[in-house]
Amino acid sequence: MKFETFEDAIRWRKVHRKRLKTATRRQRRAARAVVKCRRGHRCETEACRVCMREFRLLWLGEGTKIIVQRSDWTRCSVITKDLLVPYGQLAKFDLTAAVTRIRKRLQRSKIRDRIVLGGLDLSLNLERNVMQGWQFHLYLIVEGQNDAKLQQAIRGAFPREPTALAPYDFEDVTTALEVLTYACKADIKRRSGYLGSDGNHRTKNQPLKGADIRELLPFLARYKVGARLILSGVRRNGQRLVFTPRKLSSAPQS
Repeated sequence: MKFETFEDAIRWRKVHRKRLKTATRRQRRAARAVVKCRRGHRCETEACRVCMREFRLLWLGEGTKIIVQRSDWTRCSVITKDLLVPYGQLAKFDLTAAVTRIRKRLQRSKIRDRIVLGGLDLSLNLERNVMQGWQFHLYLIVEGQNDAKLQQAIRGAFPREPTALAPYDFEDVTTALEVLTYACKADIKRRSGYLGSDGNHRTKNQPLKGADIRELLPFLARYKVGARLILSGVRRNGQRLVFTPRKLSSAPQS
């Protein structure tokens, strides 16, 4: 995944400000928080592409330090139930509570003694031009080999979303930079599903429209950067990631 430049982040922030200034009072309030963001006085919210870029750079460095200390990692993409939010109702979704529930599921799962780095990704899903809603999904980097034991543990901890055609996807991690970048993604898209000419299902990522942005950004402005992170076995200590004491040794190594 391409990592945006500082100039890209500034450009996108200007676009978002413009879209929000002509919106409702709540949306204009979110715009003002981003407008006041400047060097030395950052807003540090998930709505600001500049602040997200700064946070993601820190995340890449700290996440890489963790990953290089273990030999095997698996990327797990999971669309679990109760994370599909109807269009127009994103403001009602409690991100903090959702992240807490997910962390508790990991703590009760059969991989509770493994290191997990990741986050909640988000897209606006449509299927054959019919709106499905805002879909949060887990993007987890789990310590250990991509074997049946790990996959069964993830499936057991996170039941599938009924509307998802492919709720689980597992892959060996070969490049730390790629998976860490995606786990803390700032660019949220429309994800449109359709049938190709050959009859196979395909998806296409498209930019959000103005109304989508006006719903999304006030929601993101409520949360500090890093609010979507999912961590187990490590914790945030200021700007650093450190191991938690009970998980210094973890999954079997090859």
